Amino acid sequence: MIYPAILSDVFEVVQQQLLQFKDSTRPIHIDIIDGEYTDNLTIALDQLSELDLHSCTIDLHLMVVEPADVILDIDPSLPIGTVFAQIERMRNPSEFAEQITERGWKHGYALDLYTPIEELEECLVTKPSGVLIMNVKAGFQEQSFSDLSIEKLQAVRRDYSTSSPQLEILSDGGLNSAKLISNVFEQGATSVAVGSYLWKQSSPAEALAELEHQLKNQLKNAQTDQPKS
Repeated sequence: MIYPAILSDVFEVVQQQLLQFKDSTRPIHIDIIDGEYTDNLTIALDQLSELDLHSCTIDLHLMVVEPADVILDIDPSLPIGTVFAQIERMRNPSEFAEQITERGWKHGYALDLYTPIEELEECLVTKPSGVLIMNVKAGFQEQSFSDLSIEKLQAVRRDYSTSSPQLEILSDGGLNSAKLISNVFEQGATSVAVGSYLWKQSSPAEALAELEHQLKNQLKNAQTDQPKS
């Protein structure tokens, strides 16, 4: 699954980008940054309820200090699937998980580019629905993909997918080609978030469809090239 990812501090831009996928059945990934976790800012959580979502479902990626403290700012009536939060400024993963599940949403944890995979251990006790692995430093779009994320994708698939077969492994950041996306899927990702690449295209929806078409061919070719046993 490829999720369109939105990161902006301008309400009108977020709304316009949502409209590009108003009839989509796939979740739209919205980044929320508080200006403290990292030196950037997006629209606030309490502005989400002002958006015209049409029939869209949204997933949230919280890049904030103490995620559990901001959950009450989210309108509980919003069509939210999963709320991911960066673990680097999270005091208590269990508290965050409880806040999210009480509202009927799924919870997931996100690791920044330089965060060791071992930091995930405490979080997995809460049985998250997903793990988000950043391929760039969290907080900004239009960054280049870093191979530092590959080892983490491999580790999550190797160490956790057997005990949690439904665990979503989401790769986020720097994914601007079908070749790159194909690579992270081969290394363990089960889904990806794509942002600035789509918004640079004249038709983001058509660009996403073409990206998926190219990805299908990339994965098919990769399977064909595998040596036969």
